[in-house]
Amino acid sequence: MEAMTAKRRYNLQTWGAIISECKNSGMTIKDWCSENSIQSSRFYYWQKQLRVELSSSLELSQPEHLSTNFVEVKERLTSGSTTKPDMVLAMGEIRLEINNSVSPSILGEVLKVIAHA
Repeated sequence: MEAMTAKRRYNLQTWGAIISECKNSGMTIKDWCSENSIQSSRFYYWQKQLRVELSSSLELSQPEHLSTNFVEVKERLTSGSTTKPDMVLAMGEIRLEINNSVSPSILGEVLKVIAHA
């Protein structure tokens, strides 16, 4: 079981780097995957796995004292586009709409703040 955990951790780290490289390229996921000989279905699979891992690793316990934290999120919508979120997370009065294009690191930071809100 330990070897399986180590392999999964290795895969998550490897794919985290691959996904970050794609995001930093400025290319669309489809074009980047094609140029790098990666199946887009495999890319999206590991992107989802990273999100699941990030969300499950958050501590959902409430801190003793509550403080307000803000995370700067820069909106990247093209003019006139309306996008439907790929995932919606609702916790009490908080509603977070997430698209597949969000970087895992930004999503992780936002979820940490929400977990302690």
